[in-house]
Amino acid sequence: MALRIGFLGAGKMAQAIAKGIISTGMVKADSVIASSPPQDQLYLDFFKVLRPSDPKIARVMPNTCVSVGEGACAFVASDDPSADTVTKLFSAVGTCHRLTDESQLDAVTALSGAGPAYVFSIAEALADGGVKMGLPRVLAVNLVSQTILGAAKMIQKTGRHTAVLRDEVTSPGGNTIEGLHFLEKSGMRAALMGAIEASTIKCRVTNMELKEQLKGK
Repeated sequence: MALRIGFLGAGKMAQAIAKGIISTGMVKADSVIASSPPQDQLYLDFFKVLRPSDPKIARVMPNTCVSVGEGACAFVASDDPSADTVTKLFSAVGTCHRLTDESQLDAVTALSGAGPAYVFSIAEALADGGVKMGLPRVLAVNLVSQTILGAAKMIQKTGRHTAVLRDEVTSPGGNTIEGLHFLEKSGMRAALMGAIEASTIKCRVTNMELKEQLKGK
């Protein structure tokens, strides 16, 4: 049976997922549908009609990087067949991890779901630094994007601790430790950790508000 995908909401995330899974050939473009307000309720009712008497449910948190085949996804599923389907679908557009504790999805949303926004902000700041020091904008952006890509691949492929990889770039008394010292004085680590904490708390509050709204219906 051909796989059909439906999105309640046609925002950036839905567009990214659709683009990614269609590009793999696993799902045909005409097998993907999406709604946007005020049509969401209409499509929700439509999906309820299609829903089997014993629905299989999976809650998934991908990120927009699925649009280029490099997404980071985590999910919880009600059963193994559902988990297999989700894993097959999202592994085609990045990495996919099954969680045993649904409450962890809030932290996942804060870390990898929102993560691209953090990385883009860091990339922009690094490129701006290069421009400030005299590099052309195009060159600075290219160097930053490749550096981020290369560093990420080193983390994945070597399996070594990030502190060890960092130390291998940091010569005694060199320019790298000078830059790292400035980042430490500026509170970079605390800011990034705090961003994940704040985002996770926001997810938890939003989920609680949603549950209260559903109770009232």
